[in-house]
Formats: sequence, structure tokens, C-alpha cells
Amino acid sequence: MRIFPTNFYQLLPRQITRSIIFHGKREYRNLFLTFDDGPHEICTPAILECLKELKIPASFFILGENAVRFPEIIKQIQMDGHIIGIHGYTHQSFFFLKSASIREQIEKTQNHIELFLGKKISFFRPPYGRFGWNTVRIVRQQGLKIVLWDILPGDYKLNRTISAIVDQVVMQIRGGSIIVFHDNLKNPDKLVKSLIQIHQQAVIEGYRFVSLEKLTND
Repeated sequence: MRIFPTNFYQLLPRQITRSIIFHGKREYRNLFLTFDDGPHEICTPAILECLKELKIPASFFILGENAVRFPEIIKQIQMDGHIIGIHGYTHQSFFFLKSASIREQIEKTQNHIELFLGKKISFFRPPYGRFGWNTVRIVRQQGLKIVLWDILPGDYKLNRTISAIVDQVVMQIRGGSIIVFHDNLKNPDKLVKSLIQIHQQAVIEGYRFVSLEKLTND
């Protein structure tokens, strides 16, 4: 399924978009690194090791079904100081789901992770970036914020090269940019190499990677 262009939602009324985060403040040279679809038994540990070496924080939007399969990886994400958000229980578009199914997808994942980690979850990202008013309403009721992105480098495409991924991110980054990658098995080695190069170039240009918590604290 095609990923939805997030700039569409910025055209909606404020009563809807006030629960949606598109990027951080542009006047600060902060970047927010995020990963969707995990945890994965091979890819996620490789990402965590890379982040540890680079000494940068990130946020992982995880699927409930994967959290049940790999609880030790969820715990490691938390122990390494990264943010955990939810991405639904299964990876399906929320756009056409009925309210009951939306609530089940969110509550089932949120309850499982919060009980396991003993910590409140604050952020949600819908699969494919697709959602409607019912999702916004339920997310608010659950005390969550929707986090979208402004840079999607297409790491999930098998034919996407490292240089293409790096070049797109470097060309598009601005203060407050939220970058989305995917921790699945499509190519963890390619992703790690891309992250290293992106970090090097971002630091040269005066950016720093910060936690999503900075979005709500600024």
C-alpha cells in the first residue's frame, strides 16, 4: 500500500491538526529520528547498536504483534533511553477502519506495552500515514499525540541505494525535521550504513539529533 503524503493533513482545520505533530520548531537545528514497524529480531538490535555508537536518541513506533513476539527487544529499546510509540497492533491502514477496530488496534497495543514497561506511552503513528477523523478522536481519548514526518527517504524500497537515501535526507533536512525509517528485514545493513552517513553530514551542517520528548517540552 502506498504511503500517504503527510502534507495533505496540514491543510485540514486546526481542530483536527492540533493533535498532529508534523515537525519540530524550525528555528532550532534539531532532528528527530524515528523507526516504524518493529521490533524485528535482526534489524532492531542492529539499529540499537548503531545508535549507541553514534550516541544519538531515536523513537520506535512499534506494532503490538511484534512487541508480543520480541519483548526483550522492547525492553532493550527502553533501557537504551529511546522513546517507544505505537504503530497499531497489525500493520493495516486506519483510513477505512471502523471506530471499534481503530480503538482495538490502539488500546491493545498501548495496554500491552504500558503494562510491560510500566511507563505511559505518549505518541502514535498510523501505518502508511493514513487516518481519518475517527482516529484523531480516539487518539485524543487515549492521551496520545499523532506523530507524522516531513522526510521519508524510502528505505523500505529494495532497489533504493544508500547514496539515494542519504542524499534525499541531506537535501531535505531543516530545523525540526522528523525522519522516518523502518526496522524490518528488507535491508538492515543498508539502513545502518545510511544512518552513519546521515549523522556525519548532519553534524557537519550543525544539526543535532534529539528525543521526541523535546517536541512537547519546547
